[in-house]
Amino acid sequence: MWKKILLLLATTLLVVSCNKSEIQSENNSANPALANSWVSFDEVYSKIKAEYKESTIMENCLANSVNMCLSQAVNERARTKNDESVCDDLSDSMAVEFCKQGIIISKVDKTWNIALCDSLKQNKDNCISQSAMSLAIKKKDLSICDVIKTPKTNSWSALPPMMSTKENCINQASFNLAMASQDDKYCDKISTDSQKKMCKDSIAMQKNNGIKWPNAAWTPVLNPAPTPAN
Repeated sequence: MWKKILLLLATTLLVVSCNKSEIQSENNSANPALANSWVSFDEVYSKIKAEYKESTIMENCLANSVNMCLSQAVNERARTKNDESVCDDLSDSMAVEFCKQGIIISKVDKTWNIALCDSLKQNKDNCISQSAMSLAIKKKDLSICDVIKTPKTNSWSALPPMMSTKENCINQASFNLAMASQDDKYCDKISTDSQKKMCKDSIAMQKNNGIKWPNAAWTPVLNPAPTPAN
């Protein structure tokens, strides 16, 4: 058991060291009050009684903490380098996918090339739906939502209920475009009457109160329940 703990400690110290050198210096320069607030892992661990260090609970907790810290470190490095291949340093396949998805969505946002999502395995559809919605708003073109293969949700068992559907992409993009332009023609593109009304009422409220919606900002505010299957 001690060998496992020592291995975990070594890994944790490596992550802490990286975080300290790459992140702490930046934080301290921005806020001198943080300069003396950092506590080393050794200092904390040395105060723990031996019977706790040898417990299964402690071992499992350390393992989970190391995995969490490693995930944060890998994701940060991948974003800094703008390179999804860095995500392969993670061992869990789902963690790798989510890490890569974040980098790829950022690239799609800059290149407007949704085909970049095709390199994902498990999260391809989610990447496409998020990217399509964002680009539909930026380019003011609802036809971009056509790249989403799922037309609409027709079952209560769907998870998430409707975030990856073409229908949701059109509804969300239409609402955002309507708010940004204060033009209710976009509200008529929304699929349900209740959402159309909310869209038009929101525009009227904006105009009456002199409020301007942030331009070309994806703010998913429509979240209807999925339609039950017949």
